[in-house]
Amino acid sequence: MSIVDGGAAAGLLERVRAILLQPRRTWEMIEAELTGIRALYRGYVAPLAAIIPVILFLWTVVISPVFGLGAPLLLAGALIDLAVSYLIALAGVGAFAWIADRLASGFGATRGLLPAFKVGVYGMTAVWVSGLCLLVPIFGPLGLVAGGVYSIQLIHLGLKQLMKPAADKAAAYTAVTILATVGIVAAANAVLEALV
Repeated sequence: MSIVDGGAAAGLLERVRAILLQPRRTWEMIEAELTGIRALYRGYVAPLAAIIPVILFLWTVVISPVFGLGAPLLLAGALIDLAVSYLIALAGVGAFAWIADRLASGFGATRGLLPAFKVGVYGMTAVWVSGLCLLVPIFGPLGLVAGGVYSIQLIHLGLKQLMKPAADKAAAYTAVTILATVGIVAAANAVLEALV
């Protein structure tokens, strides 16, 4: 069982705090948890991955028009953007897990879809939470960059703890997995944007 299994907000917030402030100890706890992929999607990914798309939607539909900060999109277009962004965020975690699992043996790591998924889920926490910086536009881009950098560190620690790559290949495993995931997600995003 995991702290996020029940779907309670208190458990979610506790896990967010723990992974951000005590990542090494928290990765050890996560490694021992038996939480499945579905429970992680429902209890952790679904609420956190919504932060950035929802805030961007609010900026587009509510805040920008009120302050005259650019041409607002029609509500339907903004809803489509929200849905596409959210689906990409949800799919990105699965893509990361699949890539990390497939690449594992090449870096002396132990294969396993669930541990790889856990790394993708909890490793993205800093990016998702940094989306709150978008509420104050002057801090938004800087906050997202800082969240991205910290998420790279979280992913690196998580891969080392849960996937156990060879010590001399851990950094390369992290870099290749992240770059491959970014490439796949960017391609999927481009295709979806072209279709809608």
